[in-house]
Amino acid sequence: MKKYFILLAITLFFFLMPKSVLAVNYYVSTTGNDTNLGTLSYPWKTIQKAAATLTAGNTVIVKSGNYTGTITLSQSGDSTHRIIFQGEAGTKLSGQLKVYGSYITIKAFEITGVDPGGTDPWAPCIQIHQNNVEISDSTITHCFSSGVYLLPTSSYGIVKNNRITDSVSDGISIDGQYQLIENNYIGHIRNYYREGTAYRGEADGIHFFGSHHIIRNNTIEDLNHKYTKYTPSNTCNDTTAQTNAECWTHIDCFQGWNGTNVAISDILFEGNTCRLSRSYLPSGVPLDTLMVKFFMLQRTANTPVDNIVFRNNFFINESYNGWTPINIGNVACQATLPIEAVSIYNNTFVKTTGEGFMGVLLRCINGIDIKNNLFIDFGNASHSYIYSSNDVSGITIDHNAVYKTNGKAPVGGPYQGDNIPSLWMQDPKIVSLSAGNLHLNSNSSLINAGVTLPSVLYDIDGNSRPQPQGSSYDI
Repeated sequence: MKKYFILLAITLFFFLMPKSVLAVNYYVSTTGNDTNLGTLSYPWKTIQKAAATLTAGNTVIVKSGNYTGTITLSQSGDSTHRIIFQGEAGTKLSGQLKVYGSYITIKAFEITGVDPGGTDPWAPCIQIHQNNVEISDSTITHCFSSGVYLLPTSSYGIVKNNRITDSVSDGISIDGQYQLIENNYIGHIRNYYREGTAYRGEADGIHFFGSHHIIRNNTIEDLNHKYTKYTPSNTCNDTTAQTNAECWTHIDCFQGWNGTNVAISDILFEGNTCRLSRSYLPSGVPLDTLMVKFFMLQRTANTPVDNIVFRNNFFINESYNGWTPINIGNVACQATLPIEAVSIYNNTFVKTTGEGFMGVLLRCINGIDIKNNLFIDFGNASHSYIYSSNDVSGITIDHNAVYKTNGKAPVGGPYQGDNIPSLWMQDPKIVSLSAGNLHLNSNSSLINAGVTLPSVLYDIDGNSRPQPQGSSYDI
């Protein structure tokens, strides 16, 4: 009788236990069958079967092999029991992932886009429609739009540790709220779907919209006109495009613009490396006039664009082009619709191929701080290292270092807050510009030379400021 009650208690315990508590592993294999139980010995054949079956707390291990198709993920986990899709080494999907569920993790996949056909195809490799979705440790390539697209309906997404290349328009497009974009590599973005047809206007690293995002420790490089095509028009054809740079798209590591229902607010860019490499075009195209930029932000509607922070980023221009600034505000901006509350702290701007124009270009802004930045070879006889138009108000420029390797100071000299002998036109003693090591040597005059910024708690390596090199803040 005692054994009967013990057995009954155990049975009732498992019967009454919420399903979400039961962490079950399932398996998918190219040699499986969707009529199987999904166990290691009897795996399913398709990822879609797993997507339709898994519930909160379940994990599916997708075995090495080639899978195809558009996978729709509609089931949801919860805050303590996520649904996990885990690839193995060599798990490859040719197709798309459309994620309509929440609390889902997708990791360690190799995803390659598939041409959906049509004259204007649109097929991001991964679409995130809901909340608390993580995409990590994956390779994402040759997508027919963004590599990863977080829609306006999504929030609290995590996109980290991925390699995204050869997508169209951008590597990652961010909308919604509270997204974390961290430690991704993005490169080789193009502005066309296929040779000779279906052009898009951009070839950027990250497009950003929405609010409360953190974009940090990403590397964006190899964005250049080798991977773009001119858009045919009345003024751009195979002949005129050879000599007219206006026919070619401009390229940005980061770009955002608002709209009637699209605000851009409270976004942190921290610890990113933006490297603009040399442009390659047919002989005769004026390479020095092609537009490539570190960052572009515009306000064109009544919705706010505000509270944007740049902190501890490396902006490196290896292209022939001198036009590579942080560009905030556009030519047609309105002073009545300003971008508000911008901070540019402790960034390094480097031009490695001759003089650049301005490092920062400002229009239609109300409230901006530019402090503790280093500009190397930005500013020339025609352009200051920071250009501010008359419609910018509430600007503070303080303790920025400027160095020109040719010894020719930028026109206009230093701003008042930068007129400090140890910061103006002094060799900053970078470890190695040629090798891309932009850390300061121990004998640099920029150590302990910055103004105190309580909001800057760490340097680009994650070391606590004002450490590791001095008792005060470094540039």
